[in-house]
Amino acid sequence: VEENGVSGHPPASWDDDNDDNDFEEDDEFVLPRGVNAFCSTSKLETPNTRDAIELWWAPRPFNQRSGRTRRAMDVPLVNTWFKEHCPRDNPVKVRVSYQKLLKCYVLNALHHRKPKSMKRKDLMKSLKATKFFQQTELDWVEAGLQVCRQGYNMLNLLINRKNLNYLHLDYNFNLKPVKTLTTKERKKSRFGNAFHLCREILRLTKMIVDAHVQYRLGHV
Repeated sequence: VEENGVSGHPPASWDDDNDDNDFEEDDEFVLPRGVNAFCSTSKLETPNTRDAIELWWAPRPFNQRSGRTRRAMDVPLVNTWFKEHCPRDNPVKVRVSYQKLLKCYVLNALHHRKPKSMKRKDLMKSLKATKFFQQTELDWVEAGLQVCRQGYNMLNLLINRKNLNYLHLDYNFNLKPVKTLTTKERKKSRFGNAFHLCREILRLTKMIVDAHVQYRLGHV
């Protein structure tokens, strides 16, 4: 009977007896005379074989010949001993030593900080996160004019804070006295290196900005 296109006859069974007879009738395979085992001419060991095996089975860090290596006298041999249970048949002083070493190890492990990831940080993002550095889309000449103006106000505030009314700071960042100063006034009017460094940097910036402003106005 056929149903859904499938024959109703049972599938033919595999003849195991015929298969065994076929294997028994096969001839025994023999390799040719010129065939030898792979690496049969190579030596099983070399003068460095013993050292290599000892290096392979050596405990850490003696199994390493590269990376972070240490001298033999710097390797803590008892570091793994006190992490295990001390045998009960040992004297009391030995068990106390186990406890002291284990206590010191736990204390150091608690205070050990995890190494920080050495991720490459973006300098611009780090500076942008502070309040001292900002980004703008202004024209750089206009931004330079604002920097010069703010720098001029900053230096004037420092001068007025010390009540140095006899010192004048012009728009080219030249600091000059308005009168002949006395010895006391000269000592009082001394500024540090940071003040004069900022003044010279702003003076150079003002000269560059002025040159480009004159060029854009068509005077050059």
